Amino acid sequence: SAIGADVFVDERLNGNELALSVDISGLAADNAVSKARLEILEGKPVSEPFDEIGFLAQIIIAERGGLKNEVALRSSLASYARAPFAWRAYLALAYEAFKDGDYEKSLNYARAAEFFSPESIKTHWRCVMLQGDSYRMQKLYDTAIVCYLKIVSASALRGEPHAEALYKIG
Repeated sequence: SAIGADVFVDERLNGNELALSVDISGLAADNAVSKARLEILEGKPVSEPFDEIGFLAQIIIAERGGLKNEVALRSSLASYARAPFAWRAYLALAYEAFKDGDYEKSLNYARAAEFFSPESIKTHWRCVMLQGDSYRMQKLYDTAIVCYLKIVSASALRGEPHAEALYKIG
């Protein structure tokens, strides 16, 4: 299945030993979706049109700051909402909305990303931080601080996330 192939690519990119043990040197691409997957696995830029590639490839491009077609990503998200990495599409859309100054839209996407992400704060802290940033940009400072305190209080996030949240608290 398309999602199964995307899960394999995602696991390989995340260093999963089993996925890394599979020899992909003989793989050939016969369509835009598989060509994009191979280009991602090989560390190359994706050359296929954004609206013709698979869901994970769209997410990876969006995460790298190259979201070219929000409508296509939202359409893929609607089709594959139960994919294990779908929450990352919401987060990419949240960052894009934040960058565009639409803080309410950013907040809504960041909330959805947190809701659909794995439960671990180590995974979804970026969703919480972006919620805090969106609240802060709307001058809802007390609500923003609540988000930042979630990060500060998580011992698993000691380091950069903790320091960033503390800085933003002031």
